[in-house]
Formats: sequence, C-alpha cells, structure tokens
Amino acid sequence: RDVGLGPYDFPHTPKKAAWEFDADAEDWTAMMNVSDITVKEGNLEFYTTSRDPALVASTPGLRASAYDTLNIRMKMQADSEKVGSGQIFWSIGSSNTSEANSVRFELQADGEFHKYTLNLGEHPRWRGRINTLRFDPCDLADTRVMVDYIFFE
Repeated sequence: RDVGLGPYDFPHTPKKAAWEFDADAEDWTAMMNVSDITVKEGNLEFYTTSRDPALVASTPGLRASAYDTLNIRMKMQADSEKVGSGQIFWSIGSSNTSEANSVRFELQADGEFHKYTLNLGEHPRWRGRINTLRFDPCDLADTRVMVDYIFFE
C-alpha cells in the first residue's frame, strides 16, 4: 500500500567529506597507538605511542567517484630528524581496510605545517562506497601530531 509514497523514517546519514577540527574531533577516533587526543586552536592534536599509530572515521555515503584528491594539512614534532611516511586506508562496502586499499605519502617532521595532496583517483581500488577511512599519520613513535584539516575534492 505504501510503495512509492515515502519519505520513510530511515535516518539520513549526511555524507562527510571534510574535517576542519574547529570544535571537536569530528568523529575521528584512536584506533591504536595514539594518546591524548584533543582539539586545540582548530587542530586535532595527539601523540603517537609506537611506530604504527592509527585513527579511524566512518564515512557512510561517501562515493569514491565524487572525489579524486585527499588533502591533509598537518605538522609533526618528533625527537628524530627522520623523514617518515603516512598512509591513508579505506574500506569499500563491507570489506575491511587493507594494504591494497591504501596510499602512502612521505612526510616532513620539522615542526612546520605541510599540505599533503594524495591523488586517490589514480588508484585502481578507489571506487564504490567508502565506508571507513583509516589514517596512519606517520611511522614515528613519540611524536606530537597536529592535523589542521582533512578534505576531499
């Protein structure tokens, strides 16, 4: 009887494609090896407790075909002069994040903000509905990380 009559009472989940951290962590949470997550002066701040830190965020409704690029602006303060690498992972549909669904990028750990632009559109597995993002900000332990923004375009 009600076919085609809608709208129905299913909650609408807005598509999230930008995080600016002006007031809170905007659904980014620690997955592993991250401590003291706070938001200060428009930055998501935390410390890495090992060489494999990770944050995760749910991105229901995000379609890979709508975005080719991920932009991240952040800075790191490390005891080491070592240049590290970061990595972004994504899950498609009901699958888990995996190395095959990821992109690595080289970092600068000089205590200054840097913008990192990741061309996801060239990755053969950047497709479908992206349900989860996993962000490994670096591969450095005992590092203070400040993320100004993360956004797709």
